[in-house]
Amino acid sequence: AIIQQKAINLTYQSFKARQANSFDFHPYHLKEFRNRWFVIGVKKKNSPIMNLALDRIISIKESKLPYYRDNNFDADDYFKNVIGVSVSPTLEPIEVVLYVTHVHSPYITTKPLHHSQKVLSRDNYGITISINVQYNFELEKEILSYGDGIKVISPNNLRRNITNRINGAIDLYKTELSKSGLKSMTQ
Repeated sequence: AIIQQKAINLTYQSFKARQANSFDFHPYHLKEFRNRWFVIGVKKKNSPIMNLALDRIISIKESKLPYYRDNNFDADDYFKNVIGVSVSPTLEPIEVVLYVTHVHSPYITTKPLHHSQKVLSRDNYGITISINVQYNFELEKEILSYGDGIKVISPNNLRRNITNRINGAIDLYKTELSKSGLKSMTQ
């Protein structure tokens, strides 16, 4: 559909949706992130760019609508300020400063978190790096994936959110996985 520039009709159900819905879609680009593929496009002219996970598409067929292509869309430019696929067109990138322990620093230096990554300093225990990205869900997930090997220095709201998520994980490990334990956890 992208190559042939054809609109498609999708039945799609996101993880958050209670039920699937069908709509016409104009696909522009395929993108992979963490072994999950996404189709990027729009529902109609002048609507916002969307990303849809391919594994959430229930059915697909050709649409009767003529294909709409925004010729100003450039995938490299669109994704340049993010980790992952969640882009907020009005959100400016921020400087994120991270401390990475010496155990994890070789992984981060040889496979940067983002193309904007810079090493700010080194010491006997690790490195301090910066990246300039939009704050999104995938940024948090990427930081959390390094566990005790990475620490957010700034900005404070990201540091606070990561701390809260780590504390939530600790609480989960301390909770007995039984009916009574789960009931108290949800309260």
